[in-house]
Order: sequence, then C-alpha cells, then structure tokens
Amino acid sequence: MGTFLIIGILFFLALLLVFYLLTSNNLNISTKNTDRLSDIQKDFLEKRKKRIEVVRNEIYIQNYHLYSGISDRETKIITLEGTIPEIKIFENDQLIKTFRIEPKNDNPNLNGQIFECEIPVHGNFSVQIEGAIYVDMEHLLYKKDVNKEYVRFQPFHLSHRKENDEKLLGRGMIARGLHYFGHLDGGNIRLICVCDHCHESFSVDFYHAGFSDAQYFYSTHSKETTMISFDTFREMPNHYQQDIDENKLEELEKRLPKTQDGEFKYYNPFCCPHCLAPFNDYQKFKEDRPKDIYAHFYLNQSPVSYETFFDRK
Repeated sequence: MGTFLIIGILFFLALLLVFYLLTSNNLNISTKNTDRLSDIQKDFLEKRKKRIEVVRNEIYIQNYHLYSGISDRETKIITLEGTIPEIKIFENDQLIKTFRIEPKNDNPNLNGQIFECEIPVHGNFSVQIEGAIYVDMEHLLYKKDVNKEYVRFQPFHLSHRKENDEKLLGRGMIARGLHYFGHLDGGNIRLICVCDHCHESFSVDFYHAGFSDAQYFYSTHSKETTMISFDTFREMPNHYQQDIDENKLEELEKRLPKTQDGEFKYYNPFCCPHCLAPFNDYQKFKEDRPKDIYAHFYLNQSPVSYETFFDRK
C-alpha cells in the first residue's frame, strides 16, 4: 500500500513539474513576442485609433511604418449599395482600390444584400479580404445558404510594401494569392481581380481541372476557356508538370479548334476583359502555368466543351 502511495505522489509531482514547464515556456514565448516591439511601437499602439473602419461601402485602413510586424483583423457587416456595388478601399483616407461586385445572372440585384467580410491586415502590410454575401440580415443571422455566395478579393499590399505587388504583375493565380497551396476552393466562391493596366476590377469563376481529369486551355484573349479530357489527348501536359516538351505541345495545339478570338494554346494568358491586357501572363511566367490547376472564366460564363466546337457552323 505504501509503495502505491509513494508512486502516486511522485506521479502527481511529475504532472506539476510538466505543467510548470509548459506554463513557463508559454510565458517566455509571450515575453519574446512583446520584446519584439520597440518602445516607440508600444507607445504608438497605446495611443493609436482603430486601424480598420467601415463607413457604408468604404473600408478605411490606417497605415504607418510602426505597424511593421503587427497584424490586425476585423469582421465587418456591409449593406451593399447599388445593383452593382463597389467596395472602395482607403489607406489613410486615400483611395487605393475599388472592387466591383458584379451580380450573377441568378441574383441580378445585389442592392441591400449583406456582405459579411473578414478584413485582415498582416504584419507585412498585406491585405486579404474575403467574405460571403447573404440575401438579408435574417439569412446572415441564421447562416441560410439560399443565394449565399463567397467572395475573395485579390490580395494587395499597402504603400509600405507596394513593391511586392509590382513583383507580382502578370504572375499566375497561385502566385498572386488568389488560390492557396494545400487549400481546396469550392465552386461557390468567386474571385474579384484588379487589372494591372487599366485598374478595372472583374469577377472570375473557376473549376478545379484536376478533379475533372482534364486540362484547360484559354483562347487568345481568354474570351473562351475549354476543358479537354486526358482521354482525348494523352499527350497534354499533366498538372504540376514542369518538364514540358514545347515541340510536342505545339503539334498538339495545331489540332485544337479555332476560337472566337483566335486559337487555344496552353500558355495563352488569362486577360482583363476590359482592356485585354494579360492578367496571368503565362508566356512570360511559364513556370506558373502548371501550378494553376484551376480553369478560370469570367462571371456568368462557362467553359466550352471541346466536343461542342464540332457543332459550330
């Protein structure tokens, strides 16, 4: 009996020791995180006003170099205004981005609908806004899925890291942060991109080509997107394939049908629908094309089946 009692006491003391070590470690981590901020930053944070504010359909983000390494996140509810609402982003009261939320054909008037969005501003001065549109407040409160649509704005950097956006000009969707490695995007989410040249925004839908066992091709100005089964052309590049024989690819492309705006090619860019400038310039950044396994197409459109081209007159 005495032996079991001693073992029990030792076991209890061991648990206390483990708890102390874990607690001590957490305290050290917390202290280290605090120590990362300079005294000037600490004083700045104590006196600062709220960093993220929303006024109607406008999002205001306060920015200053002392925010370096400091993240903020707010969840906001916005009542959309207008048939085609615009969400305007301001940095220190200066307009820097405008995202137009174009309506879908089955939900043609977004005026008065509710946009619940998360607005994270990261310590590296990047901003990634995502949310969901609900028909009204009742659908939001009870999370009803009727006409619910998820929306993801193109990520961007505030002025202190504006050069990071410049490095992404023409890059693929993954590189731009519109899709994420290791995260599967469902079909009920749209992307809202902003053209690098005319600065107009445009909405994009997509399919996961990998799940369709197909490869996709854009037409010359991406007015058409086609999905072609690997059973049709076994010599098509696989997803994520980097060592692509471009001579074989060129021979394959000669067998593809003509399009309304030219021809289908593997490295054709995905373009801005307003000015036709390349948004994903795969000719320039060929390494991005195999990584972008989502086939994109403009809102209220659908990919064109390869077989339907033979029915055209």
